[in-house]
Amino acid sequence: MTLADLKAYRPTWSEPLQTSYHGYQVYTLGHPSVGGINTIEAFNLLEAADLKQYGHYTTSPEALYKFIQICRVIYFLPFLPTDILKMYLPDLDPSPESRVKKESARLLWRKMQEPAWEKMVSTIWPKGKSDNHSAGVVAVDGQGNMAAVLHTINAVVWGTTGIFVDGVSIPDSATFQQSQIARIKPGDRLPDTTNPVIVLKNDKPYLASSSVGSALHQNTMSNLVNVLDFGMDLKKSIDTPNFMGPFFGMSLGGGPPVPQLYMEVLAEGEFDENLVKAVVAKGQAIKLLPKHQTGGNGYWVAIQIDPKTGKRVGVAPPLINGDVAGY
Repeated sequence: MTLADLKAYRPTWSEPLQTSYHGYQVYTLGHPSVGGINTIEAFNLLEAADLKQYGHYTTSPEALYKFIQICRVIYFLPFLPTDILKMYLPDLDPSPESRVKKESARLLWRKMQEPAWEKMVSTIWPKGKSDNHSAGVVAVDGQGNMAAVLHTINAVVWGTTGIFVDGVSIPDSATFQQSQIARIKPGDRLPDTTNPVIVLKNDKPYLASSSVGSALHQNTMSNLVNVLDFGMDLKKSIDTPNFMGPFFGMSLGGGPPVPQLYMEVLAEGEFDENLVKAVVAKGQAIKLLPKHQTGGNGYWVAIQIDPKTGKRVGVAPPLINGDVAGY
């Protein structure tokens, strides 16, 4: 990187991606953001799976299992080698343009019910033996206009690995994004997974949200399902347990983390023991961690407008200095 590279940098203004979902219009980041693609694809998969018919994921093993599988698509489908993709999913187009289409989601959901899908996942994720750096901001004004923003250093740890050069923050993104870096050409943008969302109801802004942390995708989808499908208010939604993505391992004794990506992280005591056992029996391994060890997995902030009264309601998790303010 040179000073000329920094001088030549220009921000990308892209058209937002959108999809319809149960009477709402959902908008999120457009290309080259992969987070926007992940969000739209997940909503389309939820619709194809008709997940709501099974009840809420905190009480229904079928709903929790299927919801976890839907959110796990983002961890391997975009990065599958061509030979594996052709072997297991010869008629599936993994391109960004295809992934946001409803017909692609319906095809993908059918494929996810077939034995070949589980075989492919086990090939990619074989079962083994066993500090603040981001900020989500949402805002609404007196006219009902909404904005959703996410800023991040895009680093695993901030405060020990980050450095500043002439006021420019240099993150450690390359330590965990090697596969993405290898796929892009010089000058291309590194796809980011951030996923701020704006939801319209009857063509008017209804809800804006943003999320930070390693499980921002799971956190966003869980909360939006809580609100849009089950009518929860924002406070009840963020107080409702959610699953937290693959288990990337714990660094013990100063050693490197040991990833066990086939496992899904849940906080101990948040889900009924029999519910967890039923999900494991369906084939999804679960890693239970003490609540204090799940920090950083995902934090959701949101603002909602009541369509009838116009009342604005905001919510932010207090664990990361979240706050709601009105003027």
